[in-house]
Amino acid sequence: MEIKILKKDENHLLSRAECRAEMKGLTPSYPDLKKAIAENMKKDESLIAIKRIDQKFGKRVSEADFYVYSNSDSFSKFEDKKKKKKAEAKEEAK
Repeated sequence: MEIKILKKDENHLLSRAECRAEMKGLTPSYPDLKKAIAENMKKDESLIAIKRIDQKFGKRVSEADFYVYSNSDSFSKFEDKKKKKKAEAKEEAK
């Protein structure tokens, strides 16, 4: 998979880089994309949070928005809260 980083904004307050990338070929799965981003940016996979993967109809080009955190503390501070809220909402819906 070929990845091209289109945009990278450093957010020092949240200790992360907010990025957008373009991939050519088939739309990747979240785990495959996470692995490819980690290799491209030379970061650990556990510090990457993918927000969305978007592919335009009929094209072989996908775009993804993701965050690359600088340390595990900031990752767990912001990403784990979102996952917990989502899980709680699913439990309440049942």
